Amino acid sequence: MKKINYVIAALSALAIVFSCAKEKDTVVNEEVAAQETAGQITISATISDALTKVGFAPTYSSGKPTEMALTWATDDQIRVYNHADRSEYQDFTLVPADNGKKEGHFTGTPISASSYDVEVINSAFDYAHQTQPSDGNTTGLKYLASATDIADYDDITFTSFSSVLAITAKMPSSDVAAKIKSVDITASDNIFNGGNTLTITLGTIGDAGADGILHLFATLPQGNQAIAAGTTLLVHFNAPGETHNVYTRFIELPATTFTNNKLNTININATNSASYANASTTNIGKSTNPYLIGDKFQLAAISDELSTTETMYFKLVDDITVSSWKNIDCDSKGTIDLDGNGKDITGLDAPLFSFLDGRVSNLTLSDAEISASGSYYGVLARAVTEEKSCDLSNVSVINGSLTAVGVIGGLVGRIDSSSDCTLTNCSADVDVTGTAYYVAGLVGRITKGTVSHCSATGNASTSTHYASGLIGQVNGTVTVEKCYATGNIITTANSTANHGGIVAHTVAAANLTVQNCYYTGHMGTDTFKTRRWCGGILGATTAGSTISVTNCYSNFTIDSANINLEGALVGNNQSTGLTCSGFVGWSTLANLRGANTAVSADGNYLGTEGSIYSQAVALGGWDFVNVWTTDATPVLR
Repeated sequence: MKKINYVIAALSALAIVFSCAKEKDTVVNEEVAAQETAGQITISATISDALTKVGFAPTYSSGKPTEMALTWATDDQIRVYNHADRSEYQDFTLVPADNGKKEGHFTGTPISASSYDVEVINSAFDYAHQTQPSDGNTTGLKYLASATDIADYDDITFTSFSSVLAITAKMPSSDVAAKIKSVDITASDNIFNGGNTLTITLGTIGDAGADGILHLFATLPQGNQAIAAGTTLLVHFNAPGETHNVYTRFIELPATTFTNNKLNTININATNSASYANASTTNIGKSTNPYLIGDKFQLAAISDELSTTETMYFKLVDDITVSSWKNIDCDSKGTIDLDGNGKDITGLDAPLFSFLDGRVSNLTLSDAEISASGSYYGVLARAVTEEKSCDLSNVSVINGSLTAVGVIGGLVGRIDSSSDCTLTNCSADVDVTGTAYYVAGLVGRITKGTVSHCSATGNASTSTHYASGLIGQVNGTVTVEKCYATGNIITTANSTANHGGIVAHTVAAANLTVQNCYYTGHMGTDTFKTRRWCGGILGATTAGSTISVTNCYSNFTIDSANINLEGALVGNNQSTGLTCSGFVGWSTLANLRGANTAVSADGNYLGTEGSIYSQAVALGGWDFVNVWTTDATPVLR
């Protein structure tokens, strides 16, 4: 009887012994005999307990998996290559009866070469998507190893082998743990086989031992993987079909290594994941340790975490899709600082905030569809009330629609704060439709503050009047600078129409400054109007208001009928305190204003068509280096 032995040594501890035989007296059982055909051999492989191998039964110490009993698992294979030409190889397949045993038998056809590469493999194994039979069950793991350029079959030392990632996750309760079907992990770095994602699916859901702890395992690639300090993991525990269908945890790893040939353990405390995803509860909600929001349930829990005595801080760590949304309410619960962290909230069917008090930054709101029967509505917030404040920066609304009554804007309905509110680098692509006054692409009404580097590109439509591309009404001291609007402005009822490209209406107490702004779009009606006051920058101004417009332009189209009240600058000017300089506008009738009080044309240019850039250069005072581009129709830099 001829026998060939293979010794597989890992860290001088793992030995796999192969024996090959052609004679019937070496066949260990009838199933092996059935596998052997003419020209095939059988390899017997035995694994020691020294190294992680698929199908281990872990023991636990202080809740952490430690030792393992190693066995072969279904689909394990041994592949022998011709080292000189790896396109020549033969696979040896595990006899099914040996699944779960320490000694496995593999059948296959021998290969003849001068040197060999040998691998333990598994067909179609996907590191990014792995299946675990149930909580704590490790039989779904696969052990992969390789040895290259060996002389023969007699002695084989595996020089590279895989390891195992063990995740011990404490869930909010045993009931929650029993409902988790899969776990999605997204890392901030490519730590999973060259990628940054890992999904572990449980074939059978349940909580082994009813202890509220999930024990999850995944095969890691061969070789060591260094983990840089600060690498983050966003973990979603998914319970499909449940009302609360995801529990999110966000953790930051210290500098470590997924070590070759080891059990690498990560402990996740997800007991509070129903409301927030922080790694620590120390000074939770403070500026240095904000609540981390990774799913719609944590987002909805923000209101409960607000404080009437101090500002509470929150930060998004993932894009979030919502439905049947209930607003966050700061009106009686305290000030908020919400850092969107460049993430996206999708699917709002109600404003994100009812009444906002505080700061919102770096946030995108996509695909909102809001329909309401009342007034004061915006996609981000309904209103900022008089005694509250707001600081909005880098907030964008994309592909939205909003229908309500009056005082509505694509971003915020009304800002009545007596404190200065600032809107910086905000934008709204929202079709806004109202049935009453003050319908605008960005803000329905603002009392006090600065709107800077903002834009609105959606359409504004009302069935009464006072509609604007950017702001519906100004009723206090407001500066609008380096902003633009491009949406259409439409009135749908047979009544007076007041359209303004930037601002539709100013009250008597308004003190408005508009500089370096422009409007390009279309103003019109779908029925004949008795009066239509349309202005490229301002719609209707009120006696007693003070307004300054500097270095702005309008370039818009308008319905052909009843255009006698149209002005490139203002539609209906009743303010004697309106001054304008450096303005360039194209008007069908070459009017600076449509009706009432005249505005001095000195220092401005008015025509019917042409290059705005050329005329602005001729006027002087425009900054084409830092503020404007040098296109024929300039845009803001």
